Amino acid sequence: GNVRELKSITEYLSALERHRAQSPAAVRRLVPDLLEEFFRHKTLSAPAPAGVDLSAPGEQDLAILRQIALLRRRNKPAGRYSLARQDALRSLGLTVTRLKTRLGALAKAGYISVGRTRQGVFLTAKGARLLQPA
Repeated sequence: GNVRELKSITEYLSALERHRAQSPAAVRRLVPDLLEEFFRHKTLSAPAPAGVDLSAPGEQDLAILRQIALLRRRNKPAGRYSLARQDALRSLGLTVTRLKTRLGALAKAGYISVGRTRQGVFLTAKGARLLQPA
């Protein structure tokens, strides 16, 4: 995975170098996005996966957010593998693959922030507000 990402970065930078001669301003606008995507918290620039609508988070999404909050309160990492081991999520049939899709959609909707490498995921203020009692 890391080698593939490095290869993607070098290909991307090569394309930017070719494009720079034509439009330096366009390259300056693209480089900050690249740096944020690869060197800080990942922000998903792709649309949510097909069939995933988070305008109103469903039962699975709320359960995921609750488990993230619970793990973080216990000072434990909240990644897709640790979430997949939680009984509350297993009972909903959420596998690691399904969790990855749901976490991506939750990040795209702004409910969570996805950390680099083994940092796991974090609730954003928007995600925390969603869990507060009405």
